[in-house]
Amino acid sequence: MKEDFFISIMQKYGIEDKVVIQKAYQDILHNITQEQQIIKECKSNLEKMIGKLSRDILNFQYAVSKPIFLYKNCLESKCKQNQDIYLWQFIDNINMYASFLESRMNGVFRIKIVGNDIKISLIKKRKKMASIAADAINNSIFSDVQYDATTGYFTIATNITDGRFFERHSIIYCPSEADARRAIFSGVMKDKKIKFNLTIGKEEILTGFDILMEQMNEGTGISQILHTSLNKANKIYNGKQ
Repeated sequence: MKEDFFISIMQKYGIEDKVVIQKAYQDILHNITQEQQIIKECKSNLEKMIGKLSRDILNFQYAVSKPIFLYKNCLESKCKQNQDIYLWQFIDNINMYASFLESRMNGVFRIKIVGNDIKISLIKKRKKMASIAADAINNSIFSDVQYDATTGYFTIATNITDGRFFERHSIIYCPSEADARRAIFSGVMKDKKIKFNLTIGKEEILTGFDILMEQMNEGTGISQILHTSLNKANKIYNGKQ
């Protein structure tokens, strides 16, 4: 805003004191400078934030990098096209994209917008759940398998053969109790996903744990599908693949 134009506006509204007008004009210039600095900082934070998002996800090999780069390029392009850009203008889009990534990666990591930064963290609970389930099925002998092809519902009963399993996962184990080592996987295999519960002895260990179903041949047994899918999920969640 030019000074003479500002003075004419002030005089139009009956303000004639030159000192008052000059002070008001300087205050406005100061505010404009501050806003420009904020815009610059927001753009810088946005670039760092998206760059970190890309690096962190690429470091996690299971993630698909291409969509990240497309989205990052889109944001950077918007920043360059518009000099008056604020970080908050992107928050909704980033949240939507974060939700898409979380579903795409089957809950492998969680993305949160915190202030002007993106926080990415592996979901520790899911890592632990995958470890327990994979360890249980890898150290068991199958005793009974039931499956309904119409609904996809299954129940797989096993007996855990490794006594150290309980110590590894801090699960209560009373050898004197009947079925103390009996593990039951029950749930649904549907739409290329497996959602199941796991009970060991009398204790409910996992509830509603969902993983991707590994594609197998039509003749592959249900227990083998669960075994393969669990081991794949465990490798993914615990960064071994």
